[in-house]
Amino acid sequence: MPLIDCPDCGKKVSLDAPTCPECGCPIKIPHTQPPITGGRECPYCGAHAVGRVRGLQGIGEVFTAVLLFFIFFIPGIIYYVYKESVPYCSGCGRRVRK
Repeated sequence: MPLIDCPDCGKKVSLDAPTCPECGCPIKIPHTQPPITGGRECPYCGAHAVGRVRGLQGIGEVFTAVLLFFIFFIPGIIYYVYKESVPYCSGCGRRVRK
């Protein structure tokens, strides 16, 4: 338990104590310490509880993910299937057109 000096009487007091046991002065965490919850600061509300979230958040992100899937992944599969249908030479590995 870290100890700090009481602002009124100067005695050593635990940071976990709500008040000084000697004089009853309320103990506050000094502002020089980083927030206990840690993390980055939210630009909207100033909270220090910003963390990583897994998954898609909101309809916009879901729509974007589905759109990218159909734009890139599906054409890639179609191209792969097409290329597999074209025969190739087992000697040199090149595709052979009819």
